[in-house]
Amino acid sequence: MAWTTNVKIPDQQSKAPPALTAVLTTTGPVLDMVHLGDSSNDIWDSRYDGNRWSQNTRLLNQRSKASPAAAGGLMVHLGDSSNRIWRSRWINGWGENTILIDIDPVSGRGGSDRSPALAFVPTGSIPNEENVMAYKEAGNDSLRDYFISAASGNRTGGLSRAAPALAFFEGTLHMVHIGESSNNIWHAIWNRAREVWVETRIQGQKSKAPPALAVFNTRLHMVHLGDSSNNIWHSIYDGNQWSTNLQVPGQQSKASPALASFDRRLHMVHLGDSSNSLWHSEWQDD
Repeated sequence: MAWTTNVKIPDQQSKAPPALTAVLTTTGPVLDMVHLGDSSNDIWDSRYDGNRWSQNTRLLNQRSKASPAAAGGLMVHLGDSSNRIWRSRWINGWGENTILIDIDPVSGRGGSDRSPALAFVPTGSIPNEENVMAYKEAGNDSLRDYFISAASGNRTGGLSRAAPALAFFEGTLHMVHIGESSNNIWHAIWNRAREVWVETRIQGQKSKAPPALAVFNTRLHMVHLGDSSNNIWHSIYDGNQWSTNLQVPGQQSKASPALASFDRRLHMVHLGDSSNSLWHSEWQDD
């Protein structure tokens, strides 16, 4: 079990972390990547069929001042210059975006000033939800959840100065984030019976940027940067505890990596150590 040597994705650059999700096209499933421009807020889209990445194309009339998030046929992102949260649905391509969470017209408050997180939840799980979002509230360090089908959300109780990461694992939601004023990594699990988040600190793991989460082969995987370096670290949660994090050999990034499961492999895409180039690596269990 090891990460492959990372390979640069040809002719694709981004000024911020990308987002990954598996989607279905008319020719079969693909791994879809959305990311910002090299120096603009335009959102670009590229697809990986298991062998190669397609040329990226710009999504018309979709821009964001921070990285988008994607899962389960849905993409969410901030406005081009506002804290509004927008959504776009996948139907063999990303459709027109519409406002998901608006800001108060009087106070100007609401929405998020960091990238949102998104998880796909199987129908009937929490209950009857298809997508759940988590985000840092604009203007403070409070974290919120948002159950999209129900159009409702609450403060989670967690605090972070950065974006969270979200995944659905073993029948419930899991969220990880760095601290409000530290690089400690925290793990919150949604308690369905009590409808509250139960949060604990992951011992011995710190990151200077938001981590990424994905479920692969019945385990929850997390990748994150170092406490003060651009090294990428990998840890696995088996439902009871997190493994000691191990450095991914020869891979560094100046921003948070992205993580997703596709075609019986776990995929990671990240920026360069000091460039906006995008790099791709894969993990496959023995």
